Amino acid sequence: MLKNSKMAVRTLEQLVITGVHTLLAKRTIPIAGAELKSAVLEAQLRDHLATLDAIDEAKANHQALIAKERAQRRALKPVLAGIRNFALGVYGESSAEFRSFGFQPRAVAVKSAETKAGAVAKMRATRKARHTQGSRQKMAIVGTIEVAPASADTTSHPVVTNGATVTGASAH
Repeated sequence: MLKNSKMAVRTLEQLVITGVHTLLAKRTIPIAGAELKSAVLEAQLRDHLATLDAIDEAKANHQALIAKERAQRRALKPVLAGIRNFALGVYGESSAEFRSFGFQPRAVAVKSAETKAGAVAKMRATRKARHTQGSRQKMAIVGTIEVAPASADTTSHPVVTNGATVTGASAH
């Protein structure tokens, strides 16, 4: 336990109050160059403990108020959005009436030419890496038929070129 923690201070002061009350009752004690009665010392210690209790209570109230405010804010969020949407529909986003509610028009993101060029370059690099092609690029791909050299066999043999299988008869 920490030396200066509130709990340690509270425990120490309660023990000192008990000791002063039982062992030093009705006595005068010299402290810091002054003579203090035990009742005065006990009253000062009890007052400090009461202050610590008041601080704890105030902290608890403060935390309760913060929780209440957060709950109210969550409950009001859709209400404010509804009022904003209503004012937007009735008055328009660029009107003075809309702004009198405290709402600001939504900012339109303006992309720089540099950002757009970077996005296009990234898109093209991704399409190239994935071998992604558009419909016109796909139409340009045509398979070629290779004729097998003449042989004694007259049966058909499949010929594979550019990933397409073409069945052709061997020439005699």
